[in-house]
Amino acid sequence: MYLIPYIPLMIVGGVKLIPLCVTSAIMTSLMNDLLYAPVGILLLNRKYDLVDWYLFQLGFRGFEVRWFMFYGVIEVPVSSLGLGISIYLRILITALLISMYVIRLR
Repeated sequence: MYLIPYIPLMIVGGVKLIPLCVTSAIMTSLMNDLLYAPVGILLLNRKYDLVDWYLFQLGFRGFEVRWFMFYGVIEVPVSSLGLGISIYLRILITALLISMYVIRLR
């Protein structure tokens, strides 16, 4: 879903822009997971306990489940640990893809 806005750029730019587009999509997903609550507080007047929210997002609440992802008829529980691991992996993948893209530009 996060990659869809970058498809026209990949079509116009060709294969050489695919790593940049994938990196942008991963960063968009990452920013959604890390900034959803702060933006909700600042712009939408939502009530979040940011410390508790970040403890859950970054995996420090272990196997605690607070929400579910729905894939059609399949319902997947999202644990704090699973979400935290996915956030750390996305940071690592983003750093690797950006460094590969910068090296290729030289």
